[in-house]
Amino acid sequence: MKYGEMAQKWKEDHSSACESEPKQTLKSTMPVVKNVPDAVEPQVTAMPWPNNQAVLGNIVYIIEVFSLGEMPPACGQRFLPCEIACVKYCLQDGILGEFHCFPDPGEIPCGFRYHCQAGSEASHKIPVSGFELADDNYHKIFKNLCEFVGISSGSFVPVYCKKEDWYRVNWCLNWLARKAGRICRLLVCELEDLVVKVYKYRLKEEPSVTLVRSMLEVFQWDYTRNTRCKWHEENDIVDCALAVCKKYTYCVSEALAPIYGFPLTPAHIPEWGEKCGTIINPKVVVMDAGRFMKSKSLNTVEDKGFSSAGLNAEASAAGGEQSLFPSGVIPGVLSAVRGRGITRRIPF
Repeated sequence: MKYGEMAQKWKEDHSSACESEPKQTLKSTMPVVKNVPDAVEPQVTAMPWPNNQAVLGNIVYIIEVFSLGEMPPACGQRFLPCEIACVKYCLQDGILGEFHCFPDPGEIPCGFRYHCQAGSEASHKIPVSGFELADDNYHKIFKNLCEFVGISSGSFVPVYCKKEDWYRVNWCLNWLARKAGRICRLLVCELEDLVVKVYKYRLKEEPSVTLVRSMLEVFQWDYTRNTRCKWHEENDIVDCALAVCKKYTYCVSEALAPIYGFPLTPAHIPEWGEKCGTIINPKVVVMDAGRFMKSKSLNTVEDKGFSSAGLNAEASAAGGEQSLFPSGVIPGVLSAVRGRGITRRIPF
């Protein structure tokens, strides 16, 4: 009984101590956590465009980064940046400056050398090793890039690339910042969204993103002088990061010149581009999908492989009803153009 009473007393003393002391220690040791908002990726504020002149004078930076290859997600290094280019541009004055360099991509992960070699040969053809222009001074490269885009202390500067290249460009810029021991304050944004906003500001209607994307995918300036970097120009290689940035500005200038009424100069597009380029009609660009498809269905499309007589004959045979086949496909009528190989055996 004596030991039982002692045990009961010890339990009471211990329980009272646990009820009083831990609360005080928790209050003194645990910091008071207030409502802290979740970390949000920096966003670009709405561009102050009070008038058309502000749109014309607004300076943007278009960037592109090439890699030797894309590694699988299991690898720590997803890309091997080998070329970086950035162009300073505005609608009023065209291209105002350019930045270009060949950063050293570093050591290729084990087992991926052939993968990188094949990717390089199929595109930019930058050597995977022994490249004399490769620069491993990452601090200098990143410092020069930040100075080019005008980054001030604590501010984020938007740079633009195509949506399909966003992940690669964003990853490579952060990789370069880590190599340089700096914080990346380059906010990568989608170029298509910027073009849509500029269209919408002037015409009060939003164009199709698909049409804007197709506007940027042109090949007419691939071999234009002063478009590629010196190394790609001397080796007659089409795929160049600097050329990609410049061709985007050429396309934007050519498409928006008739809308905003600014003259095209050699700083906007190459001298011969005004004759060879295709200016998009803004009345067709800024149409919603329903009206655009309706207007397109009313137009007669005549392909090289099919004659207009055949189309008229098919329409009359159908009794004036709308055909269920795509434009240019005539069921039951042979094409006037002879094909080769298996195309000659395909029944119509």
